[in-house]
Amino acid sequence: MHIGDLTNHKFNIYPNPTNGKFSIELETEATFTIIDMRGSILHSGSLKSGTSQLDYSLSSGTYIIQIQTANGIVSKKLI
Repeated sequence: MHIGDLTNHKFNIYPNPTNGKFSIELETEATFTIIDMRGSILHSGSLKSGTSQLDYSLSSGTYIIQIQTANGIVSKKLI
């Protein structure tokens, strides 16, 4: 496994900024991790290809969502 660029794969998070409810759109199965700015893992799980809706009670702030597939790992800000 390597840290890769998943730009060849459809990967969207919306809405962002979010109130804790958001959707992740993927072309392949993946795992996700939501990390706060201190580096603590808040949530993690598996996602199927397509659109997955997630609902977490997140306090206002900035988080990192890390998506890992067989093709690599990518991180995005979740506000």
